[in-house]
Amino acid sequence: MLPAVELITEGDVFYAKALRAILAAKQHVLFMIYIWQDDEIGRLIERALILKARRGVTVQLVIDAVGSFELSSACRNRLRAGGVEVYMHHRLKLLRFSWFRYLIRRNHRKIIIVDDDVGFTGGFNLMRECSLKFYGETRWLDMMAMTRDQKIIVLLKQQYLDACRRARHEKWSARLLTRSGNKAIIAAGSRVAAVSMSRYLKHHLRAAKHRIVIVVPYFIPYGFFWRILLKKLKAGIQIEIMLSQKSDLP
Repeated sequence: MLPAVELITEGDVFYAKALRAILAAKQHVLFMIYIWQDDEIGRLIERALILKARRGVTVQLVIDAVGSFELSSACRNRLRAGGVEVYMHHRLKLLRFSWFRYLIRRNHRKIIIVDDDVGFTGGFNLMRECSLKFYGETRWLDMMAMTRDQKIIVLLKQQYLDACRRARHEKWSARLLTRSGNKAIIAAGSRVAAVSMSRYLKHHLRAAKHRIVIVVPYFIPYGFFWRILLKKLKAGIQIEIMLSQKSDLP
């Protein structure tokens, strides 16, 4: 029996469910995002987080400084003034020439945990471009998973706390900077485990016997991924890759 996980494929549905969970919080809201825009969607979540913080709920927010480069300081100041603990992953004042090598170490995670009772993770950011209501049919397509499975929530919280420690600049070291700690959470039957994402991908790509389908916004195969895919092509394995028609990468 699979753990209770609901897959959400519309941004408006995700925002509504996340908002409902936040407004029901009684103890804490742990919120981690890559892109936060100060638009209709961002302000909707902003008001909810401030409301809960003012009512005594612990609210922590981790934002990636690169992904949310356009987020105004006014928005961050409103959140802090409302009682929300706001942390930036990669403080931009540190990103001088010697820090450029760490730009790829962005915190791309999107995690919401409310009272350790409900958790969200996936690809949706806080932006009107992901909303059918505000952006229309050309909206960005993505997915989000919502769960109340305690095993999954425990692993999500571990990833949140790890990334939050980096954003708070605790135990700051080159080792922390260069190790992303990326884990894939795998649920199979009653078993839930966090495994190395690269090892998991390598294992399953190598095990492919008939077909590989890859759907991603950015496709930059490097190292072993590139070698495995070339080997599979030579072996006659069918490979399909679906990319975004428009991309901010060349």
